Amino acid sequence: MEEVKRDFPDLEKFQQMSTEDKVRLFTSLSIPAQKLLIACSAFASSVSPEMARPVARLSPEDFEEAKTSLLSTPYFSIIPNGRLLMADKMKEFIKTDLKRVWEEQKREGI
Repeated sequence: MEEVKRDFPDLEKFQQMSTEDKVRLFTSLSIPAQKLLIACSAFASSVSPEMARPVARLSPEDFEEAKTSLLSTPYFSIIPNGRLLMADKMKEFIKTDLKRVWEEQKREGI
């Protein structure tokens, strides 16, 4: 699957975006990338790839595609020990705003 090139706002601009714009940005990512971000948000700090992949329920190929895709954003990095690290602002968005939007959609039957 060919990844569409897009510009991602830096973390400061991301923080200032509306919830609707953040959701739109999140859903513009590939499904594997979305799954990996959600999985990483479940961990208190950084996470090893060996722990993140099964939580995200991704095949090895989809995991690598998602990781590569996310590394092109300011929201995700690999720290020197090889662990995956998600920006706190993205983690906070997933655990609060995105979760609330999904719960509202579920209640409304969307």
